[in-house]
Amino acid sequence: MNLKAKIRILHIDDNTHDRQLVKDVLRKEKDLFELTEADSREKFEKLLSEHDFDVILSDFNILGFDGLQVLEVVKKMKPDLPVIIVTGTGSEEIAIQAMKMGAADYVIKTVNHILGLAHTITIVLDHKRLLEDKKKTQEELIRTNASLDSIIENIPNMLFIKEAAELRYVRFNRAGEELLGYSNTELVGKNDYDFFPKEQADFFIKKDREVLKNKVLLNIPEETIQTKHKGIRVLHTRKVPVLNAKGEPEFLLGISEDITERKRTEEALITKMRELEKFNALMVGRENKMISLKHEINALCAQLNLPSRYDPPQELE
Repeated sequence: MNLKAKIRILHIDDNTHDRQLVKDVLRKEKDLFELTEADSREKFEKLLSEHDFDVILSDFNILGFDGLQVLEVVKKMKPDLPVIIVTGTGSEEIAIQAMKMGAADYVIKTVNHILGLAHTITIVLDHKRLLEDKKKTQEELIRTNASLDSIIENIPNMLFIKEAAELRYVRFNRAGEELLGYSNTELVGKNDYDFFPKEQADFFIKKDREVLKNKVLLNIPEETIQTKHKGIRVLHTRKVPVLNAKGEPEFLLGISEDITERKRTEEALITKMRELEKFNALMVGRENKMISLKHEINALCAQLNLPSRYDPPQELE
């Protein structure tokens, strides 16, 4: 609703005197309200279907129609439109019943209460705006959480979250489940000692406490972990504290990359390189022996006044 526009009110009451009373009260705030009147169900439903209103003001007792039926019609046609019920003195029970059915508020039909009608209307609309803002915030939060969940679940590396107090798991992503061989349900609420050998668990917990104490990211280039189906794996892990509004650690977030295959490849390459170095050293040694032999043959040729058999060779380093 545009705050600069007038508040559009649809007032339904078959009593001319009561409609005039409401009109006189709201006329004092003519710059704030725009009043439309209906004196029958047919006119009310026609106006409601053809026009937009900000609030419905309904008498409870209308010829052939009552406030509860007004609520039903509004709920069906425009469920977000607030309804204020106007009821006679001594009809508080009826008003309470209307509130239970979804009425935004009620006003007792006395001069003093009607004089406060403008205030009641603004309060009802302020409350509606608050509810709409809250709903939008909740919807945005749901969308944000859904996006975050999608990101977490599609990260190719293991991601886990522990609560800081007892270092129990509160979240594992799909990659973590596949790596460890346990479901998120099995992992949540447990700690490292429930799944890993004591030596490994001790190491993990020690690093966790280091992160929480220093309140900074910790990079662990290599750590081993025992999995359920894949045996021992080598991980590159980063752990970071998640701080609350007071700056204290509330959670610990970890991301672990399985580098087992990379390590195996690196080790295989290192082994191959060492073998090649040995082979090269052997070949160089043999070549140097051949060069030395050629030197000796050329020296003998010189002693016999014969031409050299080989070009002057150079030794390999």
